[in-house]
Amino acid sequence: MSEEIRFGTDGWRAQIGFGFTEDSLRRLMSAVGRRMNDISSRRARVVVGHDTRFQAREFARIATEALLAEKCHVTLSRGVSPTPALCIATRELDGDVGVMLTASHNPYSYLGVKLRASNGNPMGQTLVEEIVAEIPTEYPSSDTTRLLPHETDDFIAHYQDALEKWIDLESLKESPLRVLIDYMHGAQIGVPQKMGLGEGRLAITGIRDFEEPGFGGGSPEPIPRNLEGLSEGVLRAGKTVGLAFDGDGDRLAVCDERGDLLWPQEVFGIIADEVLLNPPEGVEKGGIAKSLPTSDWLARVAEAHDVPLIETPVGFKHLSQFLLSGESIVAGEESGGIGMGFHLPERDGLLGALFLLRMLARERKPLFALRKTFRKKYGDFFYERRDQKVEPEVAQRLRADTPAFAKALTKALGVKEDAANTLDGVKVRVKGGWVMVRASGTEPLLRIYSESEGGAKAVDALIATAAQAAESLKG
Repeated sequence: MSEEIRFGTDGWRAQIGFGFTEDSLRRLMSAVGRRMNDISSRRARVVVGHDTRFQAREFARIATEALLAEKCHVTLSRGVSPTPALCIATRELDGDVGVMLTASHNPYSYLGVKLRASNGNPMGQTLVEEIVAEIPTEYPSSDTTRLLPHETDDFIAHYQDALEKWIDLESLKESPLRVLIDYMHGAQIGVPQKMGLGEGRLAITGIRDFEEPGFGGGSPEPIPRNLEGLSEGVLRAGKTVGLAFDGDGDRLAVCDERGDLLWPQEVFGIIADEVLLNPPEGVEKGGIAKSLPTSDWLARVAEAHDVPLIETPVGFKHLSQFLLSGESIVAGEESGGIGMGFHLPERDGLLGALFLLRMLARERKPLFALRKTFRKKYGDFFYERRDQKVEPEVAQRLRADTPAFAKALTKALGVKEDAANTLDGVKVRVKGGWVMVRASGTEPLLRIYSESEGGAKAVDALIATAAQAAESLKG
């Protein structure tokens, strides 16, 4: 029986040997190759990359074989590639589609595929659905038993060239900053050093800076429970800022000199403020795009700079269109992904880190002092997200009858029904903050987000009220 191939918010992911197999990957690549050949005026040019994940390199070769069998022109990365490097290479090599072998931040037992359009942004939902509809139930027997002739390229070189357009690396190298990077055994390993960072006065050291396909038994997700080593390392080193990247290098986490991890919301706000205050030469100031459950800090930053604020459903594919159109200069989501339209209509953890380091080098102040300045200017919020397991019928009913849940939640919170936003799930504003509930598309979970100027107790109360209102969806 063929494994089901199901695309979620950003690509297809499954456990290796169960959902993700050689057969399922070949079937998907057969559909990608056929569909892209159909819509291209030539043999489709496909750019293939992979991260450090278990068997990712081997599966990248299998993907290449299947694409070559469909008569596509394929360029395979010569080594490990972060997702933003694959995106840049797709654009620079005139690719019709980019194929990234990664499961992002999932545990080591997972692998997956992200599809990227010709300009490097997430592939549009309509085209993804067309490809999925063409996936054969069985992969036809093929004479392709070895890797046929194809091109290879150094994706990191293209990536470096793109990054150097926006950051004065020579000036940054002369800053006396001390930086500790937790690579989480992921795809950004060695990339800053290849760019010459760590030379001059700038000091960069790394932890988990070698390939370990099992990620030490955990998952390469830059969230607090996985970053204790970064906090401890920063405290031991002293006067050091900490950075962390996820498995495929498109997300960023930050730790200040006191060992405190910043919320992704705060990182996004600080970087957005920096980009708008000091945009790269030749780049015009533009708006901010954010996913719905992202902090009100971004609304205040946009207001202060007199630029538009755009809100979208969850998923960077919704944000990327505003980076492409030029309506926003920077975009981000609550999970730590930040993109800049002048660079790439996609997230890039390293570019965000470089803008942060540029700001620290210029201001010559520790990050915790700049955090205080930011909060004094834009407010002091408390933010939390909780995932609540529910009966499958509860998640289904929230998706099927969102207005009914909006009515129940506004009533429970004691606010008018027009305080609810149903763009993605239900988000309700209350005095000093908001709460949002959305159903997971892949699991029987409700994701509950809340933010308040009233602190942790206010957020706890809002989340508890939302969770109780969800009980009304039973039966």
